[in-house]
Amino acid sequence: MGLLKYVKTQINKLDDSSTSLFRSVLTDIECLRKKGKTINNDIGTYMHNVKDIFNVVIRSCSDNTTIRESIDKNSSFNDTYVSGITYWLNKVYDLNTFTDQYYKIYQLADSMRKTLFIFKNNPLRRIYNMYNVLVGDGTVCKCSFRNDHGKNIASYTVSIILNMATNLVYDHTILFNNNELTGILNANLTKSDIIVLDRGYSKLSFMDKLAKRTYFVIRLTRNLMIYKRFMKMNEQSMIIKCNGYKIKLIKYSVDKETREIIKSRYNGCDNNDEDDDSIFVIATNLTDLSSKEMSELYKNRWSVEVCNKNIKSNFNIRHIVKQYNSSEPIKKISFYTSLSILIYNITTLEKRLLEMKYYYQHQKRIEYNYSQHVNLYKEYLIDTINPVNKTVVLTAERKMHRLIVNKRSAKKKKNYSRNNKIRGKYKSLEYMAKLNNRDDIISQIKKYYKKERDIMKLRKFAQFGD
Repeated sequence: MGLLKYVKTQINKLDDSSTSLFRSVLTDIECLRKKGKTINNDIGTYMHNVKDIFNVVIRSCSDNTTIRESIDKNSSFNDTYVSGITYWLNKVYDLNTFTDQYYKIYQLADSMRKTLFIFKNNPLRRIYNMYNVLVGDGTVCKCSFRNDHGKNIASYTVSIILNMATNLVYDHTILFNNNELTGILNANLTKSDIIVLDRGYSKLSFMDKLAKRTYFVIRLTRNLMIYKRFMKMNEQSMIIKCNGYKIKLIKYSVDKETREIIKSRYNGCDNNDEDDDSIFVIATNLTDLSSKEMSELYKNRWSVEVCNKNIKSNFNIRHIVKQYNSSEPIKKISFYTSLSILIYNITTLEKRLLEMKYYYQHQKRIEYNYSQHVNLYKEYLIDTINPVNKTVVLTAERKMHRLIVNKRSAKKKKNYSRNNKIRGKYKSLEYMAKLNNRDDIISQIKKYYKKERDIMKLRKFAQFGD
């Protein structure tokens, strides 16, 4: 089969898989309530069908203001009071519809020819053919939290493990205690993998645990003794013994322009002065890697930073829960994070396939804009799965009420941002829940972790068959 024909076949396969998946989602939503619902209030009468929630969900709404805007533009809802919609959204969060679906897209890409992702002149081609090269990192998100102790916004970390060759998410975990090391150790890693990590993961105890399961390439921090000893030597690379296994160390030179980019990316973080160093030390327990391959692997670690940026910029997961009185924030966080990563995998794979299709047609490389691609895909989903068949026309009274509601919300948000300029990291959501005796949220967190463990067991069963 010609390469162009093969790419077109894979595009159709991805299109069929994704639309089939979202059609089943719409079916699940329709099962919540098949009939429309008519509500009377002091402003008038309006009607909506619960399946229109699908359109609101696809746009990844994160707060009431966003929901109102989405309802006006993209569905047949005409609900000035969003309480009814929030009720149905909470029902949707309980479905666990998007849980682990992103992994199916990853497997689809894994079954495709590697030439779609790896060019002949790629310096890491040998490594990609021998190992599954992964890169890990965490990104911090916010969660509004009503409390009587300290700050009123908590944080949690989404730990992402990305396939370096395809740029698709291989695994993810939400860490409500912000312990990024746990997210990597809980992943399904084997000796057929190499995982590339930044200096935040360079604790010796962590590397000891990781070395028993997989191969790693990690940048070391200054405070490690092996770093200090190696920097005093004139050698550019060396192999040492560490707790029963061998580690290869190399010195990696970083130009000034790259250092400035890194510093701007991590502005305000702890130990930022280490990014002023012109030489980094990189360690690996796969000692047959060359210094050039280690350098290239670490340089390509930046792909996970781009992934985190794309997910947070295009899918509204920076601050999913903004309501301080939210009773079940964990379900909402889990739902929209899974949905965002699912659409990220679909759109990233589709973008790559379309770029390769263009290359095989014109023998010329092109790179499509990712944000535009995401917006087009969301529009395509809604038009294909659940097209809007009713234009909402608000009465003058309803428009006035909507303006008052939105103006009040905007004023409250402006006053909050003016009077609550908080610097630094927020306390973890798990810590804040314990501090405020929110046993209900602690229970939700435990349920989430249990669900993640069950998913990992199912993956291992599917992989090894026992």
